[in-house]
Amino acid sequence: MLLSDINYEPEAFDVLKGLVQRFLAKGTTILLTTPQRLMAKPIIEQLIPFSIHQEELQILDEGSRHRISLLVMANK
Repeated sequence: MLLSDINYEPEAFDVLKGLVQRFLAKGTTILLTTPQRLMAKPIIEQLIPFSIHQEELQILDEGSRHRISLLVMANK
């Protein structure tokens, strides 16, 4: 499953975490990419325990560099 840039609605973070947990329990590997935004910090911190790989990437877009986080989550 691919999740990208999903961290705009803090009220939905609990639902999102539950969704991730349900898919992980079924053996699904989840890739999550998200820009480095302060708003995202609470949900990313909740999902890190499920991560088997984390990486920070720099993306070049129209001459500007942007940082994004990549989390690979799977049932450990």
